[in-house]
Amino acid sequence: MKPEPSELDQALQLLKESTVAGQRPNRYHARAILLPLGAGLAAESAGVASAALKQIAAATLPVQEAWREAVEDEIEMAVTEFVHATDPRYLGRKDYDLAYTLEARARVEDRLRAVRALGLVPDPTMIRQLAQADQRLEARRGPAR
Repeated sequence: MKPEPSELDQALQLLKESTVAGQRPNRYHARAILLPLGAGLAAESAGVASAALKQIAAATLPVQEAWREAVEDEIEMAVTEFVHATDPRYLGRKDYDLAYTLEARARVEDRLRAVRALGLVPDPTMIRQLAQADQRLEARRGPAR
């Protein structure tokens, strides 16, 4: 019996089907690929990661510019969500959802890990905003735990 396709395999198949149908990749395609790729890169061997990166490169080659734009949109959305979550007006609230914010930050890192592995360069403005948000969050959390 054939194993179920992975989340990344399913996302790649959807991207291929969409582009064959003449649709441009969008941030939802990018998210579906970047999240499992980034998480996998953190956990898997270089050989598995290399194979996945080759498959993604082949799938996105025909729509390279649209793919780059979709990735940029997804990174901007994810970083903006995290930046807003670290707004000082919210950080001081007693009901502040720190676990949600930490999870959102981990998912941003997965995306960035995948972007860099794909040979794309994240927007420096987004990286600066992310660093500032990280500083606000760390100040709220207090001394290192």
